[in-house]
Amino acid sequence: MCCLIVFWSPRKTCMIFCLSRNLPGTSTASGGDEVVGAPIHPDWTQVVWSPQSSEQTPRVICFIHSRLSRLRFALRRDIVDHRDIQLLSFFNRGWYQFLMNVYSDDLHTAVDFLSNTAPNIPHLLYMGGDFNVRDAEWNPSVSSHPATGQALMDLAKSYSLVYSIPALSVPTHYSDISGHANSVIDLIFLGMSCAQVTHCTEPDLRRPLDYTPLIVDLPIAPENICVHRMVLKCDSEEEMATLLFL
Repeated sequence: MCCLIVFWSPRKTCMIFCLSRNLPGTSTASGGDEVVGAPIHPDWTQVVWSPQSSEQTPRVICFIHSRLSRLRFALRRDIVDHRDIQLLSFFNRGWYQFLMNVYSDDLHTAVDFLSNTAPNIPHLLYMGGDFNVRDAEWNPSVSSHPATGQALMDLAKSYSLVYSIPALSVPTHYSDISGHANSVIDLIFLGMSCAQVTHCTEPDLRRPLDYTPLIVDLPIAPENICVHRMVLKCDSEEEMATLLFL
């Protein structure tokens, strides 16, 4: 699952890029050398769970834009410490709020972990990821409502979250296996303050991936987005040079 969380305020937007399931691995640079791990960019901070052994490879990752630095994002392993669950706290409008990026495999490991441990997460604003649950509640091609789907709905309800309805109802996972149907398994749940927010699905942007990118807009206080401006000093040589160039 790939989800772009867009924090917006009047005239200002900034974003968090969440990945679950298919994390960046080893690739080849233009010079032929191997590049291991996720891409690095000076404007983005990479947040990932640190494994204690090679068998505990994390399956979720986030990239946070530098303009959101005033929100003081932190990976809260003191509350949830699991390779498939990323709980991020940030400070906005006078209190801490939380975002949760989840990958729950076909054994429903992450959902079971959260249901059994019931971590205390107040002000959870967003829970999204690849939940591997096919349910009639969000998948029109499915007629059943399995126990795993109900467990996920109960988990969301326990954190006062509601299912975010996509603006365009399309599959979020596309199968390349003959006879396997496309499905909706990548989901977003939002806090009650954003209950009316719908998210966008972008199937035209999915290739070469097998899942549809999701985009959701969340409101934020405008003073929490850092905007850096560069100006030319009046009557300076730089100003004259720029005017001549234009």
